Amino acid sequence: MIISFKDIEKEYETLVEKLDSFSGKFPYGTQPAGSGVYHVEIYEDGKLALVGTDRNIETVRKETHSLDEFMYWVFSDFAYSYGWEYEFQNRHSTTDSRRIAFPKALDFIERLSLKWRDRLISEQVEILKNSPYQDSN
Repeated sequence: MIISFKDIEKEYETLVEKLDSFSGKFPYGTQPAGSGVYHVEIYEDGKLALVGTDRNIETVRKETHSLDEFMYWVFSDFAYSYGWEYEFQNRHSTTDSRRIAFPKALDFIERLSLKWRDRLISEQVEILKNSPYQDSN
């Protein structure tokens, strides 16, 4: 099935309805802004790409044929932004900031999908394997 930009916008709006404090239209367009903001590319074979550019240099490219996967990328970024904003407002000088941000990101994403929450947990576990918490005394 070929997914259109309208399909992406519709799925985004459906998911946003599950979030209390979140609103608005799909935040990305189909053309690069060159300012670090993502844009969407849709290929004739149905592949979707979420692409980030900064100063007209591509910095991120994620590709999939799955609308669910694509939406996970969009909302997991929002979840982490939510978590980091909460951490900033509730910072503890002796606590690794991820101890505060990571659970808030999970709280955000689980309102959308338990499957996505499990995936985010797996990603966080992998991050912490490579870079464990470092609390100050």
